[in-house]
Parts: sequence; C-alpha cells; structure tokens
Amino acid sequence: MKPLVSICMPTYNGSRHISEAIESILNQSFSNFELLIIDDGSSDDTVSIIKSFSDDRIRFIQNVKNCGLVGNWNRCLSEAKGSYIRFLFQDDIMSGDSLEKQVDAFRGNSMVSLCFGASCVINDQGRVTMRRRPFKRSRIFNGDEILHRSFRTYNFYGEPSNVMFSMSASKRVGSFDDSMTYAPDWEYWLRLSSCGDVAYVDEELSRFRVNTESMTGKLFQEDSARLKKDDAFFIEAVSKRFETSISIVDVLLHKVSVTLRTFGKRIYFLINR
Repeated sequence: MKPLVSICMPTYNGSRHISEAIESILNQSFSNFELLIIDDGSSDDTVSIIKSFSDDRIRFIQNVKNCGLVGNWNRCLSEAKGSYIRFLFQDDIMSGDSLEKQVDAFRGNSMVSLCFGASCVINDQGRVTMRRRPFKRSRIFNGDEILHRSFRTYNFYGEPSNVMFSMSASKRVGSFDDSMTYAPDWEYWLRLSSCGDVAYVDEELSRFRVNTESMTGKLFQEDSARLKKDDAFFIEAVSKRFETSISIVDVLLHKVSVTLRTFGKRIYFLINR
C-alpha cells in the first residue's frame, strides 16, 4: 500500500547516533509511513546498523556513487512515495507524536503546503542546549506573508528534520538547489511557502543535534568570509526566484539579521564547547 508519509533519512558515516534516530521514527504514534534511508557511500558501520533493523516500513537504498549532501536530499525526493514528505537526519530525534501532529495540520486545511513546529537543539550527549519556539500558539500563515517575514529575519521553519511538506508542492517547486552550500533547506522552505498556506504546530517536533565538530559548528566558528560569501549567494538566489516581490528593504533587513544571528551563534558554540 502507498504510505501517506515518506520519512527520508539521507545518511553518510552516521553510525554514532543513527540507531537513536531510526528508533524515534519507528516508535511514532502515527504508523502509516515509509522510512526511506539512502546511504551515500558510508565507510563506517552505518549500513550494518541500518540492516540490523527489521521493519517492513524501512526501504533502504545505497547510492552507486557519492551524490554529496544536497544531492542525496534530492535522491530522497525522487524516491519518496508518500503524499507528504518529512526528513530526519541521522543525528536528530523525532518527537513521539510528531508525525501525527503534522498530518493533522494538513488534514485540517487542504491549502497547507508546509508544516513546521517548535524544536530544540541538543549537544553530542543529547543534552538540551536551546529551545526554539518562534510563535506562541499553533496557527496557519499565508504563505507569501511568512516567506517574506522569514527572509527578513531568520529561518524559523528550522532544519529539514523539523519540516513536513506536501509532495504536490514539492513537484511544483522542483528539487533542492545543489549549487547552494549555505541554507539550501531555508531557500526550499521559502519556495514551498509560495505554493499555499503554512501551518505552525506549537509543540516540540524534533531535536536537532549540533556539536563543535559538525559542519555547522566549524562554519560558524571559523569561516566568517565563507559565511558572508554564501549568504550573498543565498540572497541572489532568493531575489531571482521572487524578483517581483523581494525589495531592497527586505535584503537590508536580511543582512542586518544575519549579522546579528551569526554573532549569537558564535557565542553559542563558544559556550557549548
């Protein structure tokens, strides 16, 4: 039977935490899903750990050649069979009724193209280091309104592990932009938002794991020149896609916000070494 939700897990050398990630999916209160795991050429024990799980909902694929980070996200999109898509990265954790809450949001409004919620950040040991609640109640946003609001301020949708979106909207906007090294997920959420309404669930849907050795951690700690260059590329890409609606004021507000938030993230990684 066709699953209602495709949970996509792109993997690469994720043996340290992948068991916990998979278990958080298999223990969901909502069960009509497939877990699509696509490995991108891991050299550690990732594949053997995946194969140790016995559940008919798991569909495992190994790439013949390495696709790269965003390339593997797009491979997941091309293989997904569900009406809705939700990513969960190999280091992250899905809250127990997360799928149920998000599916209910889609069922409650046929115009919703994307749904996100509150979340928290955990360190390598699983300790909560930050809680993120961008809004104070569950609500439905107009997509065009919220994409401008997000671009001007920050990615309050969260990481891919925190977002569910409809397959129909995904087909309308295409795949993730694999030319982007900074915030390809954020750019994709903006595109999906332009397709309809956006639902926010005021409950914790995911736990995003960050440590100082991760790609994200190293980028914010060490490479300010690259961050500035990558954000300029991000601005150019978004402005081109929404050239009739992204204004100079939007861009200026975005630059100020990114500067302030980058400083805040550097402090975060300094404190959480």
